[in-house]
Parts: sequence; structure tokens; C-alpha cells
Amino acid sequence: MWRTLREGDNAVPVAGFGRKGQRMAEKVELRLTGRQRDETGEENVTELLTEAQLFRRNGSIVILYEETQEGVGTKNTLKLKGDVLELVKAGSVRTRMTFQEGKEYLSDYATPYGCLQMGIRTDALTVLREERQIEIRIEYTLTSGGEPVSDCMLTIQAVL
Repeated sequence: MWRTLREGDNAVPVAGFGRKGQRMAEKVELRLTGRQRDETGEENVTELLTEAQLFRRNGSIVILYEETQEGVGTKNTLKLKGDVLELVKAGSVRTRMTFQEGKEYLSDYATPYGCLQMGIRTDALTVLREERQIEIRIEYTLTSGGEPVSDCMLTIQAVL
């Protein structure tokens, strides 16, 4: 379970919140592991290990982190509220991906090379909360024009 966030050795103020009602973010070690298997069966695995900020706002858990691809940075926001996870990327890649078990959402995926519209059909979304970490696992299918393109799994681990 989550403990109440308070100022301390692992807490930093989150920009944009005034002193009154100020929310504190906890520094976390964030590990994202993604697996994609295309229609030919070829599997691609990616992993990102970075420092992030985790805080709670309006019943949501929010994780902010940055990643760099080809020397260009992208700011990312993960927001977990109830049974819905949203991943927003802003930078060289721009997208808003929504994951909810049993549902499919359309997403525009914009890169410097062009924009693609993809469907994201979530097969499973599980969340494990412990005192010092949270782990989220998502199994989903990327679709294009209603047809499956690849089967994916994303594991997100945030450790205090």
C-alpha cells in the first residue's frame, strides 16, 4: 500500500503547486521493459532505467520521467487512475496512449518522420502496490486499420 507523501529524505516539491496544498514527489528508480512481437514472430525487447518523480494527485498516481532517443529528449507522464493507465509523450515523439483492460483506444503517434494512427487493445492490465514499489504490467495489441500489427507487453517498475 502507499504511504502518505511528506517532506523527507526522498521527497522533492513538484513544480506548479503553491505552498498551500503543496504536493511532494518522491524520487524513484524507474525501469520500463517493453516487448513487441510482430506477425512474423520476431521479438524486440527494449529497456529504460532512469530516475523519475512519483506523486499522487486527485486519486491518481503520476510518474514523470524523461528519455532520450537519437540525442533528442522526450518528457513522459504516466498516470494511473482506477483501472486506466495513460502514457503521454511530449518531445521528438508525441502521443497519448490509453490502456484499459478489455478496451481499444485509437492513438496518434507523431514522430519527426510522420504521424501514424494506431489502435491499442489492452488484453491485461495488472497493478502490484507494495510499500516501497509499484509494478504495472500491460499486455496489449497494436492494431492498424483494425488489423493486429504486434503483440506487446510493457512492465513498469517504480522503486523508492
